[in-house]
Amino acid sequence: MSEWRIERRPPAVQVRDMLYKMLIEKHFVPGDRLPSEAELADRFGVSRSALREALKLMEEERVILCQHGVGRFMAPQIAGIYSEDITHLKSVSELSISLGTTLTCKVLTVGEVAADEAIAGYLDLPVGAPLVALERVWHGQECPIIYSLDYFTRAFAAGPLTVERFQGSLLALIETENHLKVNYAKTAIKAVQMEQDLLTKLGMAKPNPWIFLEQLNFDIYNHPLIFSRDYYNTEKFEFRVLRKRK
Repeated sequence: MSEWRIERRPPAVQVRDMLYKMLIEKHFVPGDRLPSEAELADRFGVSRSALREALKLMEEERVILCQHGVGRFMAPQIAGIYSEDITHLKSVSELSISLGTTLTCKVLTVGEVAADEAIAGYLDLPVGAPLVALERVWHGQECPIIYSLDYFTRAFAAGPLTVERFQGSLLALIETENHLKVNYAKTAIKAVQMEQDLLTKLGMAKPNPWIFLEQLNFDIYNHPLIFSRDYYNTEKFEFRVLRKRK
């Protein structure tokens, strides 16, 4: 077994992520019925107990609903607002299936840049190191939902930097091409008014507030991998978090 496949996460979390991948690849939509526990356990080669824990996690995240005696179904989208549990680190592809919708990705720019002092510090690289700067926007049915700007070392994306290459999950691309695992992220969150030049680029005139996430993704060995600046449209998106009293 290669080193990158060593997993430190609980089995239920690993199975949950496999379920997310299946739902994305099979294009499940709200109301669709999931395969039975027996089918899923056989598909992933896991125990029923680990599968049930994973399904329970997805129920808590409101990705699926359980109707006892009937089965499990993809949860509906509520009131035209995309609502998501912020505590689970997902790619936008995984996020779209959680939301029960399809978000269309458009690559605005992708190219090689030299790391400035700030980003070099985040990624633990020398100033001037070659990076990839990736700028994308995801649309829902009516308007832009997410705008993102990602930076990562050029070594993670050997070869041509084509638009087609970056229209899917960036996390999956980096994991697959480099045999590593994105494990967790440190994220700062605040509400902002998006800059006018970005609004113009996105074809939006109304300066409504956006949720701004500045995020640094790490592998299982605590090495920084991707530095991101993401904006979420508050007219169409909200984050949820479970808060417990100690």
